Amino acid sequence: MTGRIRKLLSSCTRWVSREVRQEELNDFRVAVTEGSGEARIRLSGLLGNSALGICAVTVRTHGGRVNIILRQRLSNGVYSGSFDREFSVPAGVHEVTFGSGNAVIWRREQGRSGYAAVSCR
Repeated sequence: MTGRIRKLLSSCTRWVSREVRQEELNDFRVAVTEGSGEARIRLSGLLGNSALGICAVTVRTHGGRVNIILRQRLSNGVYSGSFDREFSVPAGVHEVTFGSGNAVIWRREQGRSGYAAVSCR
């Protein structure tokens, strides 16, 4: 009976995803480019656990802030642990955050037309 329960539980967990925490990422990079009135932010990196892959990316705007959440699950040969995504940052957005903890990964400088990336870790 114990073997059946273990098998059932392991088959269920392969379908469950969970949020990626920033400390689970290797070589997490934030790059910003600007052109024709808008900024574009590019996030790239690699999950620290090779058995997992990125299964979803959620981007939500809340006023002047954009929040990006990555979700991971067992890769099963379908999902990759590496990611390289580019997002548009509208003119009204002053901050880009990562994860449900809203860690600031980019902030638009005040009083200048340029942009500044803040520390990612």
